[in-house]
Amino acid sequence: MDSGNGSGKHFLKWKNNFMSRRGLTIAGTILIMFLALSMTGCNKYTKYKVLTFFFTGVPHPDEEVIDVKAAQTNEERIKLFEKKLRKRRRQQVKITISTHGPYGAGQCYQCHNTAETAALYGQSKTKSVLPKWSGGMPGRLVAPLKKLCTECHTTKSAESAYSKDLWIHGPVSDGMCTLCHNPHQSKHEYMLEKETTSELCRSCHGEGYIVETEAHLSGKECISCHNAHLGKTRFMLKKDFNEIF
Repeated sequence: MDSGNGSGKHFLKWKNNFMSRRGLTIAGTILIMFLALSMTGCNKYTKYKVLTFFFTGVPHPDEEVIDVKAAQTNEERIKLFEKKLRKRRRQQVKITISTHGPYGAGQCYQCHNTAETAALYGQSKTKSVLPKWSGGMPGRLVAPLKKLCTECHTTKSAESAYSKDLWIHGPVSDGMCTLCHNPHQSKHEYMLEKETTSELCRSCHGEGYIVETEAHLSGKECISCHNAHLGKTRFMLKKDFNEIF
């Protein structure tokens, strides 16, 4: 009995010491965070960086708040709910590499003539006629690039935009999808060539050609306000038309 009591006392002593050290660690972390926030002043972006250093899940200061309850009609409520669901899915999935579907499935023949086949544009694609890539080097494209991408991505074609009375982004109308997207895979979302759309868009839209509004100067992602492919006006703003990817 005495040895049992002794073990219990040792355990309680160890537990108290552990909790004491843990409390000091938490208090120290809070103190450091408070000092860091005090030194950074009132800049919301700097505060965001400090908070994300200590915590996960901190919302971006410019993050759009989606309030489904604020909807006036059922149609608005459904649209807001779908938007909130898409946003939640993007937050839950961390992109490590983004791969084009046919490329990831080894179906190079969807875009290229391959050594195993004599594939032609519009030909029926079956396993017996067009086997999966098995090591051969894919050849030239099965159709001009301007027509190739919109064969699958039909809503991004100039014809589709015209039929819906929509404006279309210049490179998209000319089939120059590879200006922004890698055709095979990328370490960025949507197989983009740059990590952020603000960096990507400025590859063409130089500083001198961007109106110096508060939104542009804040460094927000371009697609937080603009659609990438289609729009109701030449500015392709989301408030006028929300493009579905």
